[in-house]
Amino acid sequence: MKRLALALFAALIGAGACSTTSVEPNPSARVSVTLDRSVYSPGDTVRGLLHNLSGRTLETSLSLCYARLQRRDELIPDQWVDVPPIGDIICTAQYLALAPHATAAFLRVVPADASGGVYRIIMPAPRAPGDADTESVASIAFVVGAVALGARG
Repeated sequence: MKRLALALFAALIGAGACSTTSVEPNPSARVSVTLDRSVYSPGDTVRGLLHNLSGRTLETSLSLCYARLQRRDELIPDQWVDVPPIGDIICTAQYLALAPHATAAFLRVVPADASGGVYRIIMPAPRAPGDADTESVASIAFVVGAVALGARG
């Protein structure tokens, strides 16, 4: 019964986190970001897909140096705070020309010591050659924490 209650709670939090209207996850109609789940535990690997929705080839980097994990501020719901990366990250050049309507996969590990809360992944938006590099694109929000642990078992 306790697991059922935790799973229901996680589903409600996940649904609420995903339906927020105060933070636009993808300001650009050119791309979308989807994740494999809406609830994770500390130490889990988030598997994401970056989708090119446009009819143009877009340039991007899927390097972890540019994809950041952010946690929603508990006091200011519209505010997101960067989560420090796990240890030293070695950055490799991962340039990608994302063809029209193509998809690229990426991975991001939730730190093992991540506190419970609502998170997202944010990265520079892929752009067409010559476009200004001013936008970011974010995943929908997802839940991490003790609630996620109860929902998995």
